[in-house]
Amino acid sequence: MPRTAIAQIAKLIGRELESGAGPSEQALATGPMLAEAGATTEIVERLFAEAQRKRPNDLMMQAYAFILEGALETLRLHANGGDVSAEHEIGEVHNRGSRPRTRRFRTGGADAAGACFCARRT
Repeated sequence: MPRTAIAQIAKLIGRELESGAGPSEQALATGPMLAEAGATTEIVERLFAEAQRKRPNDLMMQAYAFILEGALETLRLHANGGDVSAEHEIGEVHNRGSRPRTRRFRTGGADAAGACFCARRT
């Protein structure tokens, strides 16, 4: 799935989360759909890319984290059901989430928070 499509979806979900009305059915289904499409690692990459920006957008980071949570939950359920490819994708997400990316990552901040989120969810 193209990066821009994931970013556009995250913007829409971010607006929903910001409104305080709670996520829609479509927003709740986004993470599982992207996991089924094999795009979970791309969500992680988008989360880290946002975190590494000079001025990260907290709303976008929340949206990516929301999407990632749904995707990881779906992968976990598939892996528990014996789906080996889901186990491999979880491993890839864990590897990407634990790999240092910048100096800012090593010293804390938004990148470190994203890595902690990935490590907790996998």
